[in-house]
Amino acid sequence: MGIPKSTLGTTNLKKAPAGRVIVFSDEKTWTVDPVRNRRNDRYLTFGEVDEDVRTMSTTKHPASVMSLGFVASNGKAMPLIWFPTDYRLNAVDYVKILQEKFLPWVQESFPDNNVVLQQDGAPAHTAKVTQSSWGSTCSFGPRRCAPPEPDANPLDYSFWVQVESKACTVRHPNVEALKTAVNEEWNRMTTDYIKRTCSTFRKRIEAIIAANGGYIE
Repeated sequence: MGIPKSTLGTTNLKKAPAGRVIVFSDEKTWTVDPVRNRRNDRYLTFGEVDEDVRTMSTTKHPASVMSLGFVASNGKAMPLIWFPTDYRLNAVDYVKILQEKFLPWVQESFPDNNVVLQQDGAPAHTAKVTQSSWGSTCSFGPRRCAPPEPDANPLDYSFWVQVESKACTVRHPNVEALKTAVNEEWNRMTTDYIKRTCSTFRKRIEAIIAANGGYIE
């Protein structure tokens, strides 16, 4: 009898060699509009706006751009990779990114190759061309976390939120200004913060399993 899918995440962690570094990856779409705290109260008026009430306007179709981020459980973060506006990531381009940008960073940062890439089930990640490229280009491979995203990915439950809360408080005049602000906050993340955030990964997987795959936030 095989291992239940719900326990694969913790089983992989327990069997991991000592000192293994987990590299987490994720894509995110950013817009030039300021970020609104969804927990704030709404203010509705049909007259003049009270001067004491802070307002935030948004546009119907704000300019946007997508980035790809990699962070490691030992506290390192690879510089963000940016895509053209309105771009949709495909498997061929993803393989090119892995070969030309990700792998050189891994080889420089983790020369012993005691590392594993944690990624979700996006089509570009699971395509045959992507999977077949691993064996011919490196001595380590990717794995997919059994519990659902975003609760099990540090980029989703912390890093993106942290960067967005700092870089996207005001409307940016254009995409380039947005990218500059995001890059600045991304580069400000400390080694200690990254390590502490990634260290909660296993506990979050266990909590997801205990919740039968349900939402844990």
